[in-house]
Amino acid sequence: MSSHMSRTTMLAAAGIDKSVISVFCIVWAFFLMSCLTEPVAAGGDVGQERQVLVLHSYSFNTKWTKSVMDGIESVLERYEGKIELDVEYMDTRRITDSSHYDHLFALYRHKAVNKQYEIIITVNNNALSFLLRYRDRLYPKVPIVFCGVASSRLPIIEGHDLVTGAIHTKMLEPTIEVALKLHPSARQIVLVQYIRRAEKRHMMRKYVDNVNEKFGSRATFVERWLAEPSVEELINAIDGLDKESIVIFMGLYKDESGNRYIFKDAHELILQHCKAPIYALTKQWFGYSLIVGGKMNSSFHQGQAAGEMVLRILGGERPQDIPVVESGLDIHFFDWLQLKRFGIALSQLPKGSIILNQPESFYYRYKGRILAVAFVIAALTVMVVLLSANILRRNRAEIRLLGYQQRLKSLASQLYLAEEHQRRRIVTQLHDRIGQALVSSKIKLQELIKSKAVVESEGRLNEVCGSLDKTILDTRSLTFDLSSPVLYELGFEAAVADWLAAQIEQKHGIITEFESDGPGELLDDDISVMLFRNVRELLINIVKHAHASKVKVVSRKGNGQIVVSVEDDGVGFNIAELGSIAAKKSGFGLFSIKERLEQVRGNLEIASEPGKGTKITIKAPLKERNCGSDGQ
Repeated sequence: MSSHMSRTTMLAAAGIDKSVISVFCIVWAFFLMSCLTEPVAAGGDVGQERQVLVLHSYSFNTKWTKSVMDGIESVLERYEGKIELDVEYMDTRRITDSSHYDHLFALYRHKAVNKQYEIIITVNNNALSFLLRYRDRLYPKVPIVFCGVASSRLPIIEGHDLVTGAIHTKMLEPTIEVALKLHPSARQIVLVQYIRRAEKRHMMRKYVDNVNEKFGSRATFVERWLAEPSVEELINAIDGLDKESIVIFMGLYKDESGNRYIFKDAHELILQHCKAPIYALTKQWFGYSLIVGGKMNSSFHQGQAAGEMVLRILGGERPQDIPVVESGLDIHFFDWLQLKRFGIALSQLPKGSIILNQPESFYYRYKGRILAVAFVIAALTVMVVLLSANILRRNRAEIRLLGYQQRLKSLASQLYLAEEHQRRRIVTQLHDRIGQALVSSKIKLQELIKSKAVVESEGRLNEVCGSLDKTILDTRSLTFDLSSPVLYELGFEAAVADWLAAQIEQKHGIITEFESDGPGELLDDDISVMLFRNVRELLINIVKHAHASKVKVVSRKGNGQIVVSVEDDGVGFNIAELGSIAAKKSGFGLFSIKERLEQVRGNLEIASEPGKGTKITIKAPLKERNCGSDGQ
């Protein structure tokens, strides 16, 4: 693949994780949407497509380049509008001759004819140096945002306007500081390095001398210069070192061919020859040697810093008003396996450290889903608690209502019996006073007629006697309608038989039949009164609605209860429609009978079909057992 390749990435507004939102929407969708909505980038025309160029010093397949690019894109995704992001790779790590830069200039000048970039991001030293040299001829007055540039190269931006960015500083001193803290028994720091060019080696020695002045009282510094970048040279430099030493790899060494990863697969050899903890100044060493860790420049955070500056410039800020970021982009990295090997607890590490190769727990791996499910469970738990509380309140209300209903039933039963007693009192007065007075008056009138003392008024006296006879009959009928004297004198069975003959058969011409097993056990007066009233209501209903030609009443006693059935050969009805029938006729007869029976722990059974008549069975205890008295 060509080193001068380019790619275009269209970045639209970032979306929110749909899988998480879908779970959270179960409870509070609108709340979450308001919380998770990304802010619109400040300023700028979000409807316009913005043109941005990223110029990398190295090739596209280096880890550093990929990580920087990830950092840039993670920030630019937040832009509300669209960004057309062009990316160029200079590949100056592999190709270093001056003619390469001339070829790059010619290529980019050709591409710049049809491009008008608003911002250019440069990554690492070579890209920044190249663009500062050729900007006026390639992209005049276009702002530059750099990242991954060494702090020692910062002076090159002096005299250039519209330039800002993020630098990375030397990490040797903070790495030594954390290594001495984690290995307090160490007495020696071994710096392993390889630099081909003499001038760079001189600069490095001078820098190490300055570091030695700072840490010389805590440990002895030993420099091991490799004669050549080979595994054999590296092993010789660290051979025999124990835990009283700390090894620091100063850079990524490359051979004559430019291959930087010459120590790949040297783990076993290093482990055999060196027992000392090894630290490094660049993250690329992880995976190529047994590195404990170190404070290192984060390529991803460098990219993020550049992306943030791009958003600010697109939002209307001037590049010269945005200060160069000189700190905060370096991070402590550690290898979990090496920490475990040297017995270093995670609590000993600097705050914010990143742990590589750490086994992922179930919670860490599915943290987002677990939190989402936990949120839903918590919300559902709250709902269940609220519903349970509501159900509990309803149950308590139902219990109170049932208590009220029971007391109302008891009151209705008492009123019913009081009414019956009042009827009985009225009947007694009608019979003992009015009835006796009427009979006595009739007898006296008959004696007067027989005496022939008032022959001329005999016709009128006979009329008065006839009127008295009718009044006596009406009084007796009223007496039976109010309360049957037979019920109190002869009992329930006799009263039902008398009422069947006198009221049903004689008055309405319906054939009646009554069966009973005899007096047997005596009924309580209140039970007897209630049963008689119930049977009488059923018989009246038959007369009114059944169109029956025959009625049969059967009374049986046994096992402490009485069973009375009332059967007719009338039109019958559909039991399922009983409620609607009663509502249409505004009747509560069967309902009131059922309620009265339940009050004494009896029950009512109905069997009927259209055209096949009806049979209603009443069951009640022989002795009164009032439900209303229970638990009162």
